[in-house]
This record gives sequence, structure tokens and C-alpha cells, in this order.
Amino acid sequence: MRKNTAAQARYWIPEGCVTAEGLRADVRSIARRGFGAIELVAVNLFGTPMSDDARWGTARYYEAVRVVLDEASRLGLAVDIANGPGWPISVPQIEDADDPAALYELTYGVSEVEAESTAALVLPVRRSVRDEGTPRLVAACAYRVAGDKLLDEASYVDLFPYVAGDTIGWAPKTGTGSWAIFAFWGQPACHKVLDRFYVVDHLSRAGAEASVAWWEHELLPALGGQAAHLRSFFCDSLEYSVSMEWTRGFADTFEARHGYSVLAYLPVVGEPLTFPKNDVPG
Repeated sequence: MRKNTAAQARYWIPEGCVTAEGLRADVRSIARRGFGAIELVAVNLFGTPMSDDARWGTARYYEAVRVVLDEASRLGLAVDIANGPGWPISVPQIEDADDPAALYELTYGVSEVEAESTAALVLPVRRSVRDEGTPRLVAACAYRVAGDKLLDEASYVDLFPYVAGDTIGWAPKTGTGSWAIFAFWGQPACHKVLDRFYVVDHLSRAGAEASVAWWEHELLPALGGQAAHLRSFFCDSLEYSVSMEWTRGFADTFEARHGYSVLAYLPVVGEPLTFPKNDVPG
């Protein structure tokens, strides 16, 4: 196998709905055009009709990969393969949204109350509600509103100890103006690739280990001797969909490493200009 000194060709195939003759012809065409490596991705963006036995992860799919590896090796092309179907990274062994390896997110709710109000405080509702998985309240806090998009840092109140069900047993002191009430929940993001496979938590050890387990215990054994011609795994595109970036246990890890809690700052941290866009308080 020659070193990759030439351009690499991204090669998308409709999962296992291919023929050996067609694959070999494509690889030969890529080699004739001077490319030095193939980046193989199984993806069906165009609704190609196919039976279940031609899907990614089936015997037919693995046979297709073996054919590509065989022809590429014969022609001196390197081969990289996407570590899952399409993108981002997903694995078949995650069968439940609450699996620690499944993609996770933070969502929030916010409301504004006047200090003179006599109404009982309730938790603001979640902006993002998923059909699966178990949400968990991560933080609740109050800040005095100091202006448009401005909070009085010194006024911070941790409301978590006052929460009972959906109610908050706390009220701002009279004469202190308007207060913003925030609640933050961690929950499974429930993003699936090809509407079948849960996306891994790209920020967690559990997600990484689930991906590696698929390579080691299914993909590489299925490729047999042709696995020797595989150069690397890669992620085609990191387009996972979450409300806000988060991972299980992040707050505890942050505090252990930095000596203070990130939870008080959740209303003002986060990046909305991701793709897909995050929904942060800002």
C-alpha cells in the first residue's frame, strides 16, 4: 500500500445495495484519476429502495467492504472507513436512549417574575422535550435582571434545594425588581442515524468505548483477512443534534478539576453557532 501523497476520494455507497462488479469498477476509476486513498461511507441519502439484508451492518454490507478493500489493495490505494453509517458516529448495540453511551444534552426553561408577586414559583418548562429517555433536573437558579440580556452576578441564588416536584419554595425579596428563574435538565438527545441507530455520546468514555467495541468485535472480524488493508476509521461529519452540549457527569468532573461548580454559570455559557445550532440561554 503506497503512502497517501495524493488526494483522497470520499466514496459514498448505498449501504450494502451494491454489486461487486460495480464496486471494483468504481475503485478502478478512482485509481485512474490519480487519487491515493478512498474514504468509504455507507449512506443512503437518496431513498434507494433496499431490502433489510442490504442495510449497513449486514453480511452484504461487510462483503461490499471486503470487495473495496481487495480491489484498492490490488491497485495500491489506501482505504479509510467511516466508523458507522453516514454520520455522526452511531453503533447498533445501543438499544435504549438511556444507555450511558447514547448522545446526551442539556435543555433549559426560563421565566421572569417580579419580586412583589405573590404567586407560587414553579419550574419553567423544558424548551426541548424528547419522546424517549429520562430527563433529570441538573440545576435551578435565580438571578436579578440587571438589563436586557444582563444578570446581576452577585444576586445568584441556588434554587435546587428549594425544588419540590414542579414548585420552588423560594421567593425574591420585595423591592428587588425583576428576577430570571432558570431550570436545566440533562436528557438523552435521541438522535438516530438512518432512523435506526442511536448516535453515541461523542464527549463520553462510554460512547467512545461503544464505538471501539463495534470495530473490534463486529467490523474487523467480519472483514476477515481483508481487514489488513484497512488504514483507519474516521467520522464523516460531526453533525449530531443536541439542544445544548452536555455529557453525563460533566458538572461533577468540572468541579473536581477546577474547584468550583459550573452550574451557576449555565445561563451564560454555551455556543449557539454550532451546526446544528444549539439552543442556549445566551
